[in-house]
Amino acid sequence: MDRAPLLGFIRRHSLGVEATVSPAGAPQAAVVGFVVNDAFELFFDTLDQTRKFQNLGRDPKIAFVIGWDEERTVQYEGIADVPRGAELERFQGIYFAKFPEGRERQLWPGLVYVRVRPRWIRYSDFREATPEVVEFEGRRSRASRRRNVVPLENPTNAGGATRRLRARAAAARRPPRPESATPASRTDRWHCRGRRGTRPPRPQSWLPQKSGFRCRGARRARRRSRAAR
Repeated sequence: MDRAPLLGFIRRHSLGVEATVSPAGAPQAAVVGFVVNDAFELFFDTLDQTRKFQNLGRDPKIAFVIGWDEERTVQYEGIADVPRGAELERFQGIYFAKFPEGRERQLWPGLVYVRVRPRWIRYSDFREATPEVVEFEGRRSRASRRRNVVPLENPTNAGGATRRLRARAAAARRPPRPESATPASRTDRWHCRGRRGTRPPRPQSWLPQKSGFRCRGARRARRRSRAAR
């Protein structure tokens, strides 16, 4: 099993079971009609008041189960977003070709379109005595070198979408910025050419520390003294 047969298997199906995470952390599932493009991105429509869309607004992670004909199935995990502009038009062309009634649904109030980018796919075939189970990953990693794990995308064609997903994942793992180590009420006093003011709080510990605090007047005075020597 490689990319082309996997894509063909997904395209033969029009319905799948999607699962999202509720605010309480519980799984919530529903059946949706979907289409898939050459990059293994799924696309479906829903209403903005549905549980799935509300859940995706809080947590964009989503999972699908596609097929079970002849004991073959695909498990799919990805990140959802809402396409806009030219991207939306391209997906709508694919979607309306498979679901012509989708054009009429555009008049429904609150109708939204969701695109899912793949992060991990597993194809399972249990027709033989020895099952065939192959995993595909949406980006190259150490896991893609394991047995029966195939990179889902061609690394030479990895585009900005994958880089953006990596940046988002890194931002989600980054700890929140700490509060300033110096209380707001604590200030340092400084003098400059007879003027007295209040120095702002010191930089937070995770910012680069500056060696000193001087005003423009002090710098100008030093330059004049050097020129007079």
